[in-house]
Amino acid sequence: MSDCFEVEKKYPLSAADKRRLEKRLKKLGFVYMDTRHLQDRFIPGTRKGERLRVRQEGNHHFVLTFKEKMVIGGRKTQRESEPEIHAIAAHLIVDAATRELKDELPTLYKVRKDYKGVWGDFIAHVVIDYAPELSKTYSKYFMEVEILVKDAGKIKAAKKAVKEIARKIFGEKRKPAKLTYRRMLFKTLKAKKRFPKRWSKVTGRKKGRLDPRDTGKIGADSIKARKKGKRVA
Repeated sequence: MSDCFEVEKKYPLSAADKRRLEKRLKKLGFVYMDTRHLQDRFIPGTRKGERLRVRQEGNHHFVLTFKEKMVIGGRKTQRESEPEIHAIAAHLIVDAATRELKDELPTLYKVRKDYKGVWGDFIAHVVIDYAPELSKTYSKYFMEVEILVKDAGKIKAAKKAVKEIARKIFGEKRKPAKLTYRRMLFKTLKAKKRFPKRWSKVTGRKKGRLDPRDTGKIGADSIKARKKGKRVA
């Protein structure tokens, strides 16, 4: 998948909500696509606001997800890139990150039912997720409404459409979840004292850590300059 902007809202569901909404989706013209078993392994990033993930779907399909928060037209949005990768590449990325952390990667397992429909000018996806890892702290069922757009000028309209879809599905206005799956998982693992101790160090948020993707000079002189607090061209 090429780069695009992801517009989505997530809502926790009760078991009763789940049964009712699946029927409601069909009435609104959303077509059931498939059910997928997903395993998301979260990778430490090196810049604030970015999220990296290796997703395994089934036994043989792997994607590398990169998400980054941005501000366009004064509004926060999210850029997403999600290319497919070979199983060997996925293994190498996970193995390298695990070695760097010296611990298991935060991993979230989900069973996802995907529904697809046309809403105005957009193709929208509504997914119902079963996430057992989050059941005790948050919920085990969630609904996500998502629209992907390539034109930044359509983000505002896409956000409006996502809210309309959710309101039509529920039959009322509901507040979406404030946290991402990533944050919910992290908080759950921290509560269980299973969160990798070296995560904050590896993510590079401490001063002086060199981001390997910097376009400036990389080498001994660059590292010395950074330690002294000087700007490197």
